[in-house]
Amino acid sequence: MTTSLTYLLCSYILFSSLALTETQTLQNIKNAIKNASIEELQKYLHTSVKFSFHKEKEIIPKQTAIQEIKNIFKKHPPTDFEFIHKGQSQNGLIYSIGQYSYPEGKLIVYIVLKKYKLKWKIQNIDFKKNI
Repeated sequence: MTTSLTYLLCSYILFSSLALTETQTLQNIKNAIKNASIEELQKYLHTSVKFSFHKEKEIIPKQTAIQEIKNIFKKHPPTDFEFIHKGQSQNGLIYSIGQYSYPEGKLIVYIVLKKYKLKWKIQNIDFKKNI
C-alpha cells in the first residue's frame, strides 16, 4: 500500500513539473507578445495555426505563422499587451482576448490554446483592429 501511494505521489510530482498549467502558459505567451519575442512565442505555436491579421482566418504552417507574427511585431512594435478576458470551453480549449498596444493604436488579439501531449499550444491567433 505504501509503495503504491509513493508511486502515485512521485508520478504526480513528475508530471506536474513537466507540464505547464494553462495559467503559466498564458503568462509566458503574454510576456512574449509584450516583449515582441517571436523566439519565446514560437515555443507555444502548434505545428499548424489558424491565423488572421485583418483578414479571413487561414490555417498555416508554424513557420509561416512565425513570419507573419514577426512582421506584425516589426510594423507595429508593442508598447504593451494585457489579457482582458480568459475562459475555457466545454471541450477543454482555453481562450483569451488580449489588448495589443502599439504607438499608432491598438489591436485585439484572440488566442485559443489546445492541449497536445501535456503541453498547451496556440491553435488560433487572430489580430484585429480595435474598434
